[in-house]
Amino acid sequence: MIVEYLRTSYAFVIPPVLGFFVLTFLCLLSLLCGPRRSTNILFAGMCLMGALINLDVALVS
Repeated sequence: MIVEYLRTSYAFVIPPVLGFFVLTFLCLLSLLCGPRRSTNILFAGMCLMGALINLDVALVS
C-alpha cells in the first residue's frame, strides 16, 4: 500500500503552486513598491484573485 502511494506522481500540482507564488509576489510587489495608483491597485487585485484560484486548483488536485 505504501509502495503504491510512493509511485503516484504529483507533478500536476507544480504549475498551480508555482503560479500561486508568482502571482502573490507580483501582488505584494505592486502594493508595496509601486505608487498608490488605481492601476496598481487593480493589478494587485487581479494578481490576488489569480493566486487564490491557483491555490484552489492546487488544493483540490
